[in-house]
Amino acid sequence: MNQSNFNAEAHNIIPQSCLLLHPGLITKAILTTAYVVLLIAACTVNTIVIYLMRTCKDLRQSTFNHLIINMAVADIMDVCFSTITSLSFICMFVGFNWISGYGGKISCKLVCFSVSVSIGLSISALVIMSVDRYMAIVRVMTNPISSATTKKCIALSWIVSVLVGVPCLYKMDTRESEGGSTIFRSVWSDDPEEHLLYSTLEECGKVLIL
Repeated sequence: MNQSNFNAEAHNIIPQSCLLLHPGLITKAILTTAYVVLLIAACTVNTIVIYLMRTCKDLRQSTFNHLIINMAVADIMDVCFSTITSLSFICMFVGFNWISGYGGKISCKLVCFSVSVSIGLSISALVIMSVDRYMAIVRVMTNPISSATTKKCIALSWIVSVLVGVPCLYKMDTRESEGGSTIFRSVWSDDPEEHLLYSTLEECGKVLIL
C-alpha cells in the first residue's frame, strides 16, 4: 500500500473513530473533573502509602511491604499516563491529532510505551502479591518467600512489563493525513493484512505473558 492509499484509509477511519471520542460539552466537563480528581487522589494516597512503608520501622520489617510499594509505584504510573492520554483524546478535542516532526514520532512512541509498561506492571504486581499471600496462608507451614526472592520477583515484573511495552517503540508512528494534520496510530505494516496479522500476534503474546 502506498502513502496516498494509507492517507486515504486514515482519513476515512480516524474521523469516524473520533466521533465516538468527542462527547458533548457537559460530558467533557464531568469527565475532566472526574479524571483530575482521580489523578490527584490516586497520586496522593499511593504517595502516602510509599512514605509510610519507607519511614515506619514496624512496616519496613515485613517483606510483603516491598510488594505494596511496588504496587503503589505501578498505580501512580498507570493513573498518570492513562489519565493524561484519556484527557487528551476524550476531553480536549485532540482526538488522534499529534505533534508533527521527529518530536511527534518520538513522543507518540514513548507515551504508548509508558502506558503499556504501567499496565503490565500493575498486572504483574498483583500476580506476585497473590502468590505471596497464597504461600503465607495456604502454605503456612513452609518457609515464606524471602526478601531476596521478593526483590527478584519485583525486578522480573519490571523486565516483563518493559518487554510487553517494547512493540510500541516500533509500531507507533505519525503520518500526515489528507487534511494536513498529523495523526498517530499503530502501524506494523502498510499492508493491511500484515498489519492485522502482527497486531493479532502482539495481543496474543501479551495475553500469554501477562
